[in-house]
Amino acid sequence: MLNAVVFAFIFVLVIVFDYFPSNLTDATKPLFWTDTSLRITVLILLGGLITTAASIYGKTLKHFLCARQCFTASVGTTILVTMLYAGIWGLIQIAKGNQQLVIFQPQLWSLQGTLNDLKYATLLFLVSSISLVGTLAIVPQPGYDFTPFLNHWKNWKGSIEKLSKGTPLKDKEEHALLVDSVAGMLKALNTMAGAYVQPASRNSANRLQVHLRKFDEWYQRKTHYSLGDLTGLDDSIQLEVQQIKRLC
Repeated sequence: MLNAVVFAFIFVLVIVFDYFPSNLTDATKPLFWTDTSLRITVLILLGGLITTAASIYGKTLKHFLCARQCFTASVGTTILVTMLYAGIWGLIQIAKGNQQLVIFQPQLWSLQGTLNDLKYATLLFLVSSISLVGTLAIVPQPGYDFTPFLNHWKNWKGSIEKLSKGTPLKDKEEHALLVDSVAGMLKALNTMAGAYVQPASRNSANRLQVHLRKFDEWYQRKTHYSLGDLTGLDDSIQLEVQQIKRLC
């Protein structure tokens, strides 16, 4: 939204003051020769979309419970903001006399022209979002970092893979690691209350807490007398294990 405000301000400068920033012109001028080539325009557009989505994904992954949620959000954000920027870029071109407003004249619609606007929009989004892409939102509280939780989850998953194959934990150290990983995951999820959490991740995390507690109760019961009593995962805990492994 902050990026959109910046480009809306540029649009006002173009219309009201007939001013077009030279650095923006210089940045896009080398690409003007591609405006007549559909193939090159599509390649540049795809490259810009993929690069932008990848940059958002890389910088916001820690704020999501799983990679799938982050991927969906990154792609959705890229498409939404690119369309918004394309509209602003098109209005700027209309104000400069380079394009015509043909939205109500289907006979004048041009695929090349539309793709050109999207091409410049995604490139502007990529350049303008470098300093903002780390947050993508202005919130009163910092975004919740799932990194500590995921570190414990990886330790837990390693032990569970052994138990899933019917291989018992070999010693008390592996037993302690599994117990600590479950406790660490529950502790990490309990700290969400004081931070901003993406809604999709919060919903998944709340469901995950239920499965983790059930697993913890099952494991403590199975190993109450001896670690040797646990040689694998029985049917009563398979659902919880699968849900915890999937994360979301």
